[in-house]
Amino acid sequence: MPPSASPASPTPPAAPPQAPPVQTESNQPASPVEAPAEGPQKPDAQSLFGPGAAAEVLAEPGGWSSQSDRLWTDAAGDALAPARLVEITGNHATLKTNDGGRHRIAYRELSRGDLAFLRRQIDARQSLLRETAERGARLAKGGQ
Repeated sequence: MPPSASPASPTPPAAPPQAPPVQTESNQPASPVEAPAEGPQKPDAQSLFGPGAAAEVLAEPGGWSSQSDRLWTDAAGDALAPARLVEITGNHATLKTNDGGRHRIAYRELSRGDLAFLRRQIDARQSLLRETAERGARLAKGGQ
């Protein structure tokens, strides 16, 4: 055998042929069927969005539970002030600035971006309140 040649290594055995997947009436492969857990489970916000999704939104700069400000802008796109959200009513949002001042601003005066931010804050707060109420109801029923 020449010095550069090495002994031939054995060829690994060929894998056995696999059966084709079972087809359903729609000609799609069938998926394995799992036994249901203890009856149907209604997903909650935490299982859908992860732990604290609502709390994370509320803690965004300028949000209800945030410790930092966000720059709010008016409908024309001009800067209003860096502030945090402290209240929302039917017609306006109340913002608190670093100097402690509170400023009521009508929704019609805010930019679209700020209105979208307010909507996320409202949705997150409602979700958090709903989760808290559901948790309290489960505890009142004996921890179910």
